Amino acid sequence: MKQLKLTVLLVGAFVLSACNLVTVEEEKQLSLASEGIELLSLDLDEGDVEVIGESAREQIDVIALVTAVAETEEEAIDFKDVNTEITLENEDGTAYLRTRVNSRSDTATEARIHVTVFVPETLDIDMKKDAGYSEMSNIAGHVAINDGVGDISLREVTGDVTITDGEGAIDIQQVSGHMTIHTNQGRLTIEEVTGDLTIIAGSGDVYVRAVDGSVSVRSGAGDIDIDDVSHDVKILENSNGEVRIENIEGSVIENE
Repeated sequence: MKQLKLTVLLVGAFVLSACNLVTVEEEKQLSLASEGIELLSLDLDEGDVEVIGESAREQIDVIALVTAVAETEEEAIDFKDVNTEITLENEDGTAYLRTRVNSRSDTATEARIHVTVFVPETLDIDMKKDAGYSEMSNIAGHVAINDGVGDISLREVTGDVTITDGEGAIDIQQVSGHMTIHTNQGRLTIEEVTGDLTIIAGSGDVYVRAVDGSVSVRSGAGDIDIDDVSHDVKILENSNGEVRIENIEGSVIENE
């Protein structure tokens, strides 16, 4: 049975004096019982997100900060109420967290929804997000991320990881599982991995350390720095950038 609570905690407003705009903030809390749920699907518009896994947790809790900017407080509140939405629902055993922001390109009026999500650590996570910073930690499930623009940070993940990223730095540490990373632009840093690693990078430096598995890299432009790998390392392509590879227990294969 679906269980959902929504609490609106506060509304505040302050003036951005440099450009005479008013920012309104509203905090909301949503909760959903996690019994029978194995996957959390996030479909998010613009805004930052943090997902934190916790042991012995029996529900999904979301703290959302909704911000809107306009020339007056009344316009900001009206825009926030009409053009932003956040929902958390159980649909056939999958928890769906969705945020919606309808932007207006013709004015200075805009909004963001920033969310912090506390989940049982064993949930699989599938996230699609337009823009904003993303952070996940202590997840004992598979993680799939499709991100438009924004930095990504992953810590302490036990499960396979798949990331498709348009633009932004990616920082990953302490993962036990196979990883596939497709990044168009931005620095990629990966450390302490148990599992095979596949990287396709368009533009940006690639920094890899301490992998108990194999590493495969295809890079368009940027330096590649790989150290301490227990199996083979393959550089399938490196169009423009320096390559440094050290302390590899397996074979090193570099395509000319």
